[in-house]
Amino acid sequence: MPILRRPRRAQLVDRARGAVLGLAVGDALGAALEWLAPEQITARFGGPLRDMVASPAWQMGEWTDDTAMMLELGESLADRGGWDEDDVLARYIVWARSGPKDIGTTVQRALARARTPDDARLAASGWHEESGGRSAGPLQVIRLVILPSALPGMITGLRVGAGFAFRGLVFAEIIAAKTGIGYLIFEGTQTQQTARTIVGMIVMGLLWLGMDQFYLRPLERATVQRWGLLVEAEQRT
Repeated sequence: MPILRRPRRAQLVDRARGAVLGLAVGDALGAALEWLAPEQITARFGGPLRDMVASPAWQMGEWTDDTAMMLELGESLADRGGWDEDDVLARYIVWARSGPKDIGTTVQRALARARTPDDARLAASGWHEESGGRSAGPLQVIRLVILPSALPGMITGLRVGAGFAFRGLVFAEIIAAKTGIGYLIFEGTQTQQTARTIVGMIVMGLLWLGMDQFYLRPLERATVQRWGLLVEAEQRT
């Protein structure tokens, strides 16, 4: 069993830097797509956007308020040595009053008269209700942000797990069962019936191919590939 250790500080710093850069790059990439429907994105760019472009509101490579607020949060975490919501709120208020190029309506309403974090939360909740739920609630964040971000890893884990489970089933049939593909292959080997062994191997391969083509691949196409999170190998060239 592998021994789990905390990563070294240099590794943590490197990961934090990668997270910050990844967010800023993704934010700058998606800035040109703000307020566009999927059909408009396809009509304008011919499909999912895969490179930075300029837009009427943003220069090419320019990030939005999302990255600006993330930088304020990161500086607070670094300066305070951890989470300090009063310090974060103070930094957000200073940033909001500096006249940023872009600031979300919910954030603007939450910070306008807030003196404490509770004031900000109450103002944001009030605006959410006042706008008829047009701002993103917790379930929308999960459905539209967290789940799509996690799905590539989840589907990869599902594919790997299904492969291990399938091999484990066949191995169990070899050593303990009297029926099944594993037993068919093992019995054919023991009795020197090569044809039976080969048939068992072919059936095992066809079963996995069917599982991949009719279960895993359609799931990928309907989710992460349709959303542009994964692409076919030939599309990369």
